[in-house]
Amino acid sequence: MIKLGFLASGNGTSIEALVNKIKSKELDGFEARVIICNKTAGEAGVYERARKLDIPIKHLVNPSDQLELFRDYHVELVLAMGYLKVIGNELLNYFEERIWNIHPALLPKYGGKGMYGLNVHKAVIESGDKETGATVHVVNEHYDKGEILNQVKIPVFKNEGPEMLQKRVLKFEYVLMATTLGLYRDNLLPKCKRPRH
Repeated sequence: MIKLGFLASGNGTSIEALVNKIKSKELDGFEARVIICNKTAGEAGVYERARKLDIPIKHLVNPSDQLELFRDYHVELVLAMGYLKVIGNELLNYFEERIWNIHPALLPKYGGKGMYGLNVHKAVIESGDKETGATVHVVNEHYDKGEILNQVKIPVFKNEGPEMLQKRVLKFEYVLMATTLGLYRDNLLPKCKRPRH
């Protein structure tokens, strides 16, 4: 079992979708161990989802504390799903490219500071792009600049608003992360570092 840790800042819908796939055995070979949120329980809906999923969740902002907690839970792969902070060097160095993020656009387009949530989808629509999608990438010290692991493309519909586009992309994000994890489990992402045992 590859032990997963999560970094979150918001409602945690992506985490919930992924953990439900793990619990239902639709995605086997993984175990959700702990969630770290940089916001308090009153600021982020992920706490309620963590309670329903029976996953420990902690409010931590110091990278050293985050690393200590992940080590306590024997986390081998970290998924930053809806995490809106730069990840500290302590975590980056320890996990050696085993921290992944999912981004609601086709990187390298529409990434970087400030490119999250509706901002991404507004930028896609304003550009006149005919397609968008989602990207799973390795996290490094720069926003959305790490190696791309997997992408899915979807069309942008005529006269579509950013809210509707966001809802459609989110459904594909859920599938993309699970698919990418399955490839990792099966050693089909050869460039990815494997967990330490």
